[in-house]
Amino acid sequence: MKLPLSLLSAKSFRMLTVGVFMAGLLTTAAYGNTPAGAEVKSALAVQSQMGASTGSESSTVVSQREDQIPEKETPPEPVQKKMDDFIAKISQFYPELKQMKLLYLQHETNYQEESGQPAKVWYVHYIDPKATEKERAVAYQVSFSFDDEDGSPRSFHLQNPAWANLEDPSPSLAKEKATEFFENVFGIQMKDYEVGDSFGGGASSVSYEGKQILWRYTRVAVERRVHGIPFQNSGSWSIDVDGAGHIVGMNLSKETAIDSARFPDPSSAVSPELAKKAFADRMKMELVYMPQENLNKPGNGFEVVFGRQPMRLVYQPDGFISPIDAFTGKPDSMLYNFTITDLPQKKVQVKGEGKAIYCASVDEVRKKVKAEFGLPLNELDYITDELHEKPGPVNVNIPKIHTYNFIEKREPSRNKEEVSEMPRYAAVEVESDTGRLIGIRYQKGGKNNKTQPISIDRAREEAVQLIQTYLPKETVSLRVTDLAPLTTPEYPEWVDKTKIPKNDVTEDRMSFLINPLYNGIPIEGMVGFVSVDKYTGNMVTYRAFPIDFKKLPFDTPGITLEKAKETYLQKLAFEKKYIWPEMFDQKAPKPSLVYVPDFTAAGGVIDAYTGELIPYMQYKK
Repeated sequence: MKLPLSLLSAKSFRMLTVGVFMAGLLTTAAYGNTPAGAEVKSALAVQSQMGASTGSESSTVVSQREDQIPEKETPPEPVQKKMDDFIAKISQFYPELKQMKLLYLQHETNYQEESGQPAKVWYVHYIDPKATEKERAVAYQVSFSFDDEDGSPRSFHLQNPAWANLEDPSPSLAKEKATEFFENVFGIQMKDYEVGDSFGGGASSVSYEGKQILWRYTRVAVERRVHGIPFQNSGSWSIDVDGAGHIVGMNLSKETAIDSARFPDPSSAVSPELAKKAFADRMKMELVYMPQENLNKPGNGFEVVFGRQPMRLVYQPDGFISPIDAFTGKPDSMLYNFTITDLPQKKVQVKGEGKAIYCASVDEVRKKVKAEFGLPLNELDYITDELHEKPGPVNVNIPKIHTYNFIEKREPSRNKEEVSEMPRYAAVEVESDTGRLIGIRYQKGGKNNKTQPISIDRAREEAVQLIQTYLPKETVSLRVTDLAPLTTPEYPEWVDKTKIPKNDVTEDRMSFLINPLYNGIPIEGMVGFVSVDKYTGNMVTYRAFPIDFKKLPFDTPGITLEKAKETYLQKLAFEKKYIWPEMFDQKAPKPSLVYVPDFTAAGGVIDAYTGELIPYMQYKK
């Protein structure tokens, strides 16, 4: 197995339904609409990153910039004209923009999505002229950013309170509306591009008069074409579409010239049928108990509590297969080729203790987490996360995960070396309706002066002991999968290993996937991912929902594993894509042509009784 360390960074652990899938090698879209992308829910819903945002979810308030003092600069005339032309074109789709008030025009430093590097842009912000100071956060407003040097558009984002929306568009609607918008804005250039599949999305949120106003959107990739074939990681062009099909955003990277001669000739590629057979030969299915909530999207940017609805007995793919090399018809061995069963596993029996901790306030969280885990939250500042903490009037009957966030207070006088260290941080998760503690993420911060790690056996014991406390008060069988091998990857020969970052937070932890077993069948999502400190064995991350084994469905499936696999594969289509492998800001010597599975039609799991596909779906209002 070969796996790049960049995929194991804090921001990469998001989904673990189709085995273990980490996004990030080429871009999220580099492997198509995978089941571990926007559609699949996870047995590993872990966010190790600072803040409580999950996956691509974000909490943003565009208008909270009015307290800044704009620089008194104006763009050069050619740049201004290009900016004006683009704004006029967007106004054709949103005529109300012509009546809006210019809040400010500012020359500022922005961080580019494709590189993460700072770059100067011209930032323009319009707002509804009827909005009062008090209403600015929720007013209709539109923002643009433009290239500092030539005035070409870099982004466009719109917030309309009348479009507050808790639903994602269907993949087909998102693609249809994004294609229509792109064609209308860029016209003849469309022949050189393809609007691809949705590859993520998010939510934005503002508070107003004690209420939470939420918008959701799905992000659709825009890919350049080479030899008539989409080039997946050709730049971070994307269009954001809300549940009603409105275009609410666009991001455009600065394009570089493409030398088509460097891309392999597709005429000698193998057939899609052969590529699909190669994929099928490597693919495995697994029988699991799945929380119904794991098949649902809350539709409002929140994570929901698992286990309140009846469990489902389903077959799901176990593992992630690399894109298929378009010339050899085999999985690309340089990338992903593994399943959960490829990783070291142990089955253990423990006596659950049935312990439950309830926290109804920040003070109780501090006190009880200190008593239970020894974490000094009293030394950290409590920070509010509006998106996760105030659900508001919608979907009130769906219990959610309420997150308390704490972070180390930094004094301005601290020297540069101290400030560069990671701060102490904690996120404590409770059920929104009961206050029951179900998870913690903790970052100890500072420098690590220890050099001798504990053994993998001791780390596993510490992880199991932690979870044992919260399991039902009976004998419970557990399947413990070591994820530690994923932190010692092999890299392609074109990667200069001296340029690999040394500050990856996963270097200081050992991680395990823990599945309770019922009659030998794994239960997904109810425990999941557990990490302990590599040097002390102390808890770093865990999540555990209460399990009631008596409520699990009858465990004799009505169809075989082979039949489930056949049904799943029938839903898969394959299409040719160019990719140019990229890792740690380094590129492979040349691009590759691969077949990428399109999981759009296979977005779900197979019902173990009927053999039908259970699609991933949204909660309704």
